Amino acid sequence: MRRLRAKAEKAPLGRSQINHTKQEVTQVGAFLAWLADRGRTIGQCQQADIDAWHTESLATRRPSQSFLR
Repeated sequence: MRRLRAKAEKAPLGRSQINHTKQEVTQVGAFLAWLADRGRTIGQCQQADIDAWHTESLATRRPSQSFLR
């Protein structure tokens, strides 16, 4: 959010930035649902869970990386 706000203060956000942000939010929601299906909360998340998440489909899950960091 900080990054988006800083960019939006300088100039209107472009369509690609908006779409990228939508992908990030979608993938974070998918990760949290996936984690819940494994019987874990975000507080119980371990590195093995993150590795498994990425292993299943790295290309589509890449937008969730900034959240996971």
